[in-house]
Amino acid sequence: MDLSTKKIAIVGGGVAGLASALGLVQRGAEVTLYEQAPAITEVGAGLQISPNGHKVIADLGLTEALDAVSLPGLATQLFDHKARMVVQVDLPTSGYRYVHRAKLIEILEQAYRGAGGSVQTGLFVRHIDVRTGQLHFMDELGDSLGTSPSYDFVLAATGLKSLARDQINQGADPRFSKQVAWRAVIEETGQPTPEGAVYMGPGRHIVSYPLAAGLRNLVAVEARGTWTEDGWSHQGDLDAFRAAFADFEGPVPGWLEAVKQVHCWGLFLRPVAQRWFEGRMALLGDAAHPTLPFLAQGANLALEDAWMIRRALEHDPHYGEAFARFEAARKPRVARVIKMAGQNARNFHFGWPLQGPAHAVLKAAHKLRPDALARRLAPIYDYDVTRF
Repeated sequence: MDLSTKKIAIVGGGVAGLASALGLVQRGAEVTLYEQAPAITEVGAGLQISPNGHKVIADLGLTEALDAVSLPGLATQLFDHKARMVVQVDLPTSGYRYVHRAKLIEILEQAYRGAGGSVQTGLFVRHIDVRTGQLHFMDELGDSLGTSPSYDFVLAATGLKSLARDQINQGADPRFSKQVAWRAVIEETGQPTPEGAVYMGPGRHIVSYPLAAGLRNLVAVEARGTWTEDGWSHQGDLDAFRAAFADFEGPVPGWLEAVKQVHCWGLFLRPVAQRWFEGRMALLGDAAHPTLPFLAQGANLALEDAWMIRRALEHDPHYGEAFARFEAARKPRVARVIKMAGQNARNFHFGWPLQGPAHAVLKAAHKLRPDALARRLAPIYDYDVTRF
């Protein structure tokens, strides 16, 4: 279809929403992005852009902008919790970047506004009329704030707790995975090395990598039987965080000591949405296919979605056909990545007496086939959505 004749609403100012909004504006569409926060900001922490996501960044014309606020990643080193090296996985030689989430959001928003995109903030979308393409707004007290104009179609990039997803899907409530995640960003002196590190202990692991401007990202996951609320923004107990990883060695104690503020949230299992579209509305990103953070692919899958939805809309004369093409193309891909992320969740947390033998097998396999782990990740990193 000719996108230059279309009026499009996008709900959600995260990676999926902004990247899809930018791509559509670049094709001449009239796009309005709605974000419930007073401004498009992202406190977040770090994220990893792998080559599959970087291809979309390049297609959007943002390679230089990303390079200016990120660092290259060349390898991931796996250690046990006593800081003994298990194996090193070499990353692709180009297209792998460590970046603060807020910086990625910033460059996407600036490019979108610069291309003529419109942003409406402070509006919570309570309901999307899939027949008319109208958005129904409400304030934090639940009072109605009216409706939007009708749009040709609406893309809902509304995240994990997506009302749009619930609107067109019926299913079980999210299930607590019995794991909680901690995140923090610390200041670091010295020249950063282009490697990420994973320290694996019984029922726990810590992932760390450098960020630009002298920062280091920490994400730690701990098995825990008690429920913890979902969502990235919950303040965590710093003493509890340090205590959970007190027996980790190497640089970890220094990292923990440098943490001034930590956030903690529960990891919940949600299936890939059965239905990704209805009428004039389609789901993008975590609203359609939430994934656990064990493969660093959440933002990359969102970028892939943004490119594919634009491609489908350009290719098909009707939005219904485009949405069906988008869902059919994306479902097998995201299912494979989400399955691999779940496997990592298990592999990182071997406890006694399995940890030693498991790590020994990993070392032996790597010695026999040094490229084995890289080959396992190749279907993720080598995937090029821009070829569709």
